Amino acid sequence: MFAVQNHRDDFHKLKQKIDNFIQGKYFIFFCALIAIVFHTMSWTTFGIAFFMGLITFCFSTQKEQLPVFVVLHLVFFVVSKKFIDSHDYTVFIVVFCTMLVLLVASSVYYFTKVHSRPFLKSKLLIPTLVFAVSMFLAGAFTQYYFNKVNFGLMANLAIIYVLMVLFAYNLTTRLSLDCIAKIILVMGLVAAVELLIYFLLNLGEVDNIFKNKLIALGWGVHNPVGIMIVSSIPAAFYFANKHKGAILVFFLAVAFVLYCLQFLTLSRNSMMVGTLIFGAMYLLIFFKADIKTKKTILIVCSFILLCIVVMCFIFKEQFFAVLDWIAKMGFNDSERFDWYSLAWKVFLQNPIFGVGWAYDKASYINAQDFFAVHNTFLQFLVSTGVVGSLTALWMFLKRHLMLYKNFHYERLFFIAIIAVFVVTGLIDLSMNNPMFIVILCSIFACIEWENRALSGQASSLIL
Repeated sequence: MFAVQNHRDDFHKLKQKIDNFIQGKYFIFFCALIAIVFHTMSWTTFGIAFFMGLITFCFSTQKEQLPVFVVLHLVFFVVSKKFIDSHDYTVFIVVFCTMLVLLVASSVYYFTKVHSRPFLKSKLLIPTLVFAVSMFLAGAFTQYYFNKVNFGLMANLAIIYVLMVLFAYNLTTRLSLDCIAKIILVMGLVAAVELLIYFLLNLGEVDNIFKNKLIALGWGVHNPVGIMIVSSIPAAFYFANKHKGAILVFFLAVAFVLYCLQFLTLSRNSMMVGTLIFGAMYLLIFFKADIKTKKTILIVCSFILLCIVVMCFIFKEQFFAVLDWIAKMGFNDSERFDWYSLAWKVFLQNPIFGVGWAYDKASYINAQDFFAVHNTFLQFLVSTGVVGSLTALWMFLKRHLMLYKNFHYERLFFIAIIAVFVVTGLIDLSMNNPMFIVILCSIFACIEWENRALSGQASSLIL
């Protein structure tokens, strides 16, 4: 009997240690390391199964679900190029469907048996539901509507937005600006590390990679990778702003390293926005700081400039090669203006519901590929028509206005993160990317939580 009791005590102690680790501050770094390993080893199927299993375990055993929130942001990084290039997804589909059943069952168990708090409704719920419905009307009454690519992409957008708005407010009570900034910063670091590993594994192909822009990490090519890294720079400055001394210097150094690494993507979009964001954030914390901290920031700035000069001297061949590439590319639009012109013509032919997400811009026939026009706003217009674009505009305006209610200085760093996605979306599709949608929804969920707390309007969010 005593032996049984001792085993029970040992089990409870072990469970407590596991719970403490999952709920602790190092869990996010554990998940980041696992994501990097799975991506590097091209174990995408195993990685997806591991993270979905981790979410299932958390739903089944934990009362506080911040770990689920963390995993949702890092799961994208396990997708490898080798997996994307493979055409045999049979094992992956079986594993994914099995884990999905377990995940849904565990989440239903959590929200019906464990979740004891009132279910909170976001003010964005109605606009998001209307947006989701309009997504399923994309390409209605056209020959492209029943295309599998069209259905897949509109379901992807609708479901991710709705699920994030429903559950981001109810998974955890520990949602805060610090939490979101930490997650985004870690995501940027994971992207940077995977980018470095990609170059290390392809040292003999570096010239060819730069020449033909062959960066492809599975979860993103050069533009999304660059945008992910740039979006994490304001998060690094957010933490720099909250500290002084050595910790301030550390986060300024992290921001600078991220800024430098995004140049490896050769994404002109990221280079331009990254330079503006890095400079703006540096000026922001400088003018907000006290005299002593300003001296530290100036010293770090001087050291950064010195590092740039030294690196340009050491890697002068590569530096001049990049400058030569930028000079040759200049304002080359990479055929974007041709796509914009075509997209506008297609929109005028199908103005109400658009042509959906799968439209062959070359032959005007039913397409199997995503009709990408490389402009988020024009993309909504041509793919979803006036109906979808107006609902998207309503949702976007509704959530952006939240930023200015109970406004305070620290929100400027998150406005900068949002600005990265908005500005890069002018010549790319950053705001349609599932990874970036999750980040944006998380930021706005956090802002609404904060507004609710500051306004004392908890009752208005009860569903």
